This record gives sequence, C-alpha cells and structure tokens, in this order.
Amino acid sequence: MIEKLFIHWLKVLIDQNRHIRGIYNGLNSASITYLISDVETLKAEMQTMVNE
Repeated sequence: MIEKLFIHWLKVLIDQNRHIRGIYNGLNSASITYLISDVETLKAEMQTMVNE
C-alpha cells in the first residue's frame, strides 16, 4: 500500500478572539516573513492588553 503525502502549505494566524489575522503560503519565504512579523505584532498587542 502506498501512503499519500499531505503537505500543509497553508498557514493561518488566528488571534485570541478567534479572528483570522492572516493567511500565508508556507512554501513562499516572503509569506513566511510576513507571518513572523504578524506573530510579533500580535504578541505585542496581547502584551499591551495584559499590562492594561
């Protein structure tokens, strides 16, 4: 039996309120760069909410 490969190339960033913050192509390095930047932005927003 040959197993089928399933590649998860689509990445979705969801915030603590279950809002989609971005959709990214995991096979594209520029898209991953945007994902990393958006994660840092989301982390900063969450930290601001904790400190208020």
